[in-house]
Amino acid sequence: MPSGKYGGYESTLFKVLADGKIKVGVIGAFAPNSFINSNGEWEGFEVDVAKRIAESLNAKIEFVEVTSDTRISSIETGKIDMCMGNSTRTMARSQKVAFTDTLIVSSERFLVKTDSGVNVIEDIPQGEKVGVTKGATMDESIKRLRPDVEIVYYTS
Repeated sequence: MPSGKYGGYESTLFKVLADGKIKVGVIGAFAPNSFINSNGEWEGFEVDVAKRIAESLNAKIEFVEVTSDTRISSIETGKIDMCMGNSTRTMARSQKVAFTDTLIVSSERFLVKTDSGVNVIEDIPQGEKVGVTKGATMDESIKRLRPDVEIVYYTS
């Protein structure tokens, strides 16, 4: 039996190569990046990239659904070997997991009714409910910038 800190191996890569399989975390219902199609199969840009990675490692792929809030802990606990999912590189996250080069540049925006009068974060009335994805970058930003609003969490 191998003796290392990554499931008995010296690295996740060595484990994947030795086992011939890779568990990839993907965020469900995140089209066009990752989603389950009408046939019950994973599809999307991130799924395609993950399949190419598995192919290059000559490994069978298993997709595991994760959320923004569970993606890093799923890597830390070995539930998955890697995660495909847009994630802002922060110092706190970089101390837990390694990031690849950027594949997609995206940003978060507010969605409000046209007649709400909200154009910037400062326009949100005190005590108003603001929905955010739990574990996403916007979660921490809202807490820091507007501690006077009520945060309602959603999972992705």
